[in-house]
Amino acid sequence: MTFTVRGSHRFLAAAVAAVVLAVAGGSGPATAAPPPGAAGAGAAPVAAGGGATPPAGQPAAESADSDTVRPADRARLLPANWRTSGDVAWTTSGDGNGFHVLAATARTGYTWRTVATLAEPGFDTDQWIGNACLTGSGRRLVVVYAPRTFTNKADLFDRGGFTAVVDLVSRAVTKIPVQSSLAYFNPGCGTGEKAVLTQLGGERVDDPAAADLRSRLITVDAATGTMTAPVVLRTEVSSAVPVRDGVVAAGAGRLVRVTPDGRVSRLATTAGVAFRLVADAAGAVVFLDRTGGRVRAKRTMAVAGAPVTTLAEGGIAAVGLAPGPAGRVFLTGTPDSVAALPGVVRRLAAPASSAVSSTGAVALTRVGWAGESDPRARADVAGAARRVTIQATSLARRARLAFTVSPEVS
Repeated sequence: MTFTVRGSHRFLAAAVAAVVLAVAGGSGPATAAPPPGAAGAGAAPVAAGGGATPPAGQPAAESADSDTVRPADRARLLPANWRTSGDVAWTTSGDGNGFHVLAATARTGYTWRTVATLAEPGFDTDQWIGNACLTGSGRRLVVVYAPRTFTNKADLFDRGGFTAVVDLVSRAVTKIPVQSSLAYFNPGCGTGEKAVLTQLGGERVDDPAAADLRSRLITVDAATGTMTAPVVLRTEVSSAVPVRDGVVAAGAGRLVRVTPDGRVSRLATTAGVAFRLVADAAGAVVFLDRTGGRVRAKRTMAVAGAPVTTLAEGGIAAVGLAPGPAGRVFLTGTPDSVAALPGVVRRLAAPASSAVSSTGAVALTRVGWAGESDPRARADVAGAARRVTIQATSLARRARLAFTVSPEVS
């Protein structure tokens, strides 16, 4: 995946200045790059060349040509409770037909299916791109998507992405009448069914008095399809996630709490711009920040004056965070040091850039178009959907899984 930074957001540009552009994901070219050590929101991000390779002698999938773990292989490749597990893995992939939402459940032996294909009429594009996040129930995705050419204009990148809620169980799609940023951190889901959409910029607003407008935060209830009025901020924020009675976001050198009436207060000081914010079930926010070549996973309660604790530390691209349903947080990567973790945070033996299934049973390590070594390759405007290859690791078995999925276009 090729990531692009658009707009005149100084602190966001600084946050991604040293990005390693070795990330490929199912959503294709198009989102602002996450800082090193952070997987992008949405589709399964992957470190190029890197997946979790099990030690010699460990079981591995025999073929990548199937969209499922073959029934004869499930006992040796999947967790012992796979038949009763509620685990769900999901990813996205975009082509000229639309932005495909793909999902697989443990109970089906991780048989991949197309849950929805998102697109809007009137756009002749070679590829739809976007980001998504999973709500606290593990049932719904909030998705921001757009033609990839939207990344070429600052106003469209900052606030042009379309929004939909996709139900992974019923496959129902609810379009939300609001457009927002295509930056890697948008949207941001919380511990329940709410998500925050971020609109950036203000250079081209119609009202001259609002010309310095920098951010709008809109909270969406994925269960009802409703949204709040925008909270208008005259400052830049990123990685916004909903918490009880408000929103927590990253600002320049600080974490901030934003109340529904727009009041902003400092929660914590950070090294540069924090990223990969995850709200947890205990009322805290876990996040990453970077100093020089070091990335730290930190945690603080979402109240002013609360102490900040360091959970883990390691080199660039060695520490990652992944959200799970109901306020779970997964610590991924190979940090040099790990402190005693609170009960809501669980360490996984998965690459830092992995996307993690809902219960942490499977880590997606690479998602891309079948037969394409360069994820920047141009997609076809018309024709059949592009086949998708998914590489994953069954963490309990330390076994490689490989799939090929043909998205369905409705």
